[in-house]
Amino acid sequence: MPAPRGECLSRTLSLSLRCNSCLSRTACPSRTACPVPRRSIVRRRRGISWALVVALQFVPVPNCATPNCGNSARADPADLVCGVAAEIPGFVARDATGRYEGFEAEFCRAVAVARGGSRDAVRFVPVPNVAAFEKDTAVDLVVGGLTASTTRAMAGPVVFGPVYFHDGQHVVVRTRDDISGLEALAGRPICVTTATRAATTLQDRFAEHGLPLEARVFDDDLQAWQAFERGECAAYSADLVEIVQGYATSSQASDYTLLRERLTLEPLAPVLHVGDADLLRVVRRTLREMVEAELRGDQSVARFGGNYGEIYERTLGARSPYKLPRAENRMARDGGLITAPAAD
Repeated sequence: MPAPRGECLSRTLSLSLRCNSCLSRTACPSRTACPVPRRSIVRRRRGISWALVVALQFVPVPNCATPNCGNSARADPADLVCGVAAEIPGFVARDATGRYEGFEAEFCRAVAVARGGSRDAVRFVPVPNVAAFEKDTAVDLVVGGLTASTTRAMAGPVVFGPVYFHDGQHVVVRTRDDISGLEALAGRPICVTTATRAATTLQDRFAEHGLPLEARVFDDDLQAWQAFERGECAAYSADLVEIVQGYATSSQASDYTLLRERLTLEPLAPVLHVGDADLLRVVRRTLREMVEAELRGDQSVARFGGNYGEIYERTLGARSPYKLPRAENRMARDGGLITAPAAD
């Protein structure tokens, strides 16, 4: 799971792309100069405010400022072009046949259907960074573990769609060790990377509870995960997308368990061109129909590939290789954070 290389992300974007430094470390000497991907993911965001999560559901649709700014006015509905910022198993990644699969891939297909096309009328294309997306109006939206930032979230040349998944830092342990919470990890080694704030978050949480922390730190997530698999640590801590990538390459994934504690909350959302008001409405309507179908217990939304819960379980949950619990991605009525975007 090596990190991809590419150009620096635009410093003007209010998008935290699952990272903490630059796509090309040689081109970007400062970790604060631009965000970077780790392994095949782009990352790092934290401190997401509830105000932003709610605002993304209700923010007004922007109007086109130029005659040709709306992608949905240019493209045939059957030709939705879905950019992939990072291939993440379970979210959006190619299978053995080259077909893109995962929760976000299914969301792109549902959007294509909502625009009047079919589930198969989607073209997935790699997008090296958001700066490239800004310039390429042939790409309609971008997915791949992108997290809305709290600063200027609706300004600039890109706009976030509604939050469709809540990620966050978790802790993985071996089921046989019968570890039920952080208290049981006091003084026991936890594998974590220094490429993100995961180690700092662990330190803060353990300090809050007055627990001794023994963190085994590594340069990247792959090294940390491999050390955990070798038995060097009692636990591994990272965001769900990193954990899923570990599961995807592991022959021991069925032996692991996620602790119930969530250490951070980071909402994921698609990114669109700021002027594409029509497509933004379609994206919101798509998520709204998926959520409302689950709330009604409606399993007949076959045109979308299922309701929200069905797609989750098939790509990330009980019916997937990853067996991730719904947790924060349950419906709000069930104690989760998923809500239907407001009607336009």
